[in-house]
Amino acid sequence: MLTTATTATTKNPMKTLSFLAFAAVASSAVAQNAFLTRPDIHGDMVVFTAEGDLWLGSIKDHSAHRITSDAALETNARFSPDGTKIAFMGQYEGGSDVYVMPVTGGAPKRLTWDLGAQVQGWTPDGSAIIYRSRRNSPVGGVMHMFQVPVIGGLPKQIPVPRAEFGSLSADGKFVYVPKSFEWANWFRYQGGGADKLWLSDLKGSFR
Repeated sequence: MLTTATTATTKNPMKTLSFLAFAAVASSAVAQNAFLTRPDIHGDMVVFTAEGDLWLGSIKDHSAHRITSDAALETNARFSPDGTKIAFMGQYEGGSDVYVMPVTGGAPKRLTWDLGAQVQGWTPDGSAIIYRSRRNSPVGGVMHMFQVPVIGGLPKQIPVPRAEFGSLSADGKFVYVPKSFEWANWFRYQGGGADKLWLSDLKGSFR
């Protein structure tokens, strides 16, 4: 069953807190000269992309250090629910694929051979990584959501018609944006191009 909901118009205190925490790390002596993008926060840790690599920062002492150093781009990093792993999009082999690595650093493990995967997050139990891709679509087609086991294996498509952003809850609810103008709006934008949120109950329909 699908229901729709318009984009929230009220302030989100958690978003504000996350932004302030990231800003504090961004002002550190280590990273102050880098262009910082795509942050994610878990506890007092923050992971973000700067200079094409992943950096791990501390909200407590405002320090940050590089945890990848490949010439290829690494971005869209997301902490696992328990904070022990980081999933991210890497472009090591010419395309964009899902990789996972320990939060302490180390050799990334490749999980997809998709050439167009962009990490969205994790399943609540930490067993799989959610990503978006145009696989299973015609050339230039729509985005779909998939999840791939963190231990490796075949991806499975999340059964919604199309999605460009999404998040799965522990009780099987999937909130997602079917079509996004992600580069054509701005903070608190409420015009006609604002993203619309859809909610789907996937309980029992996705194995």
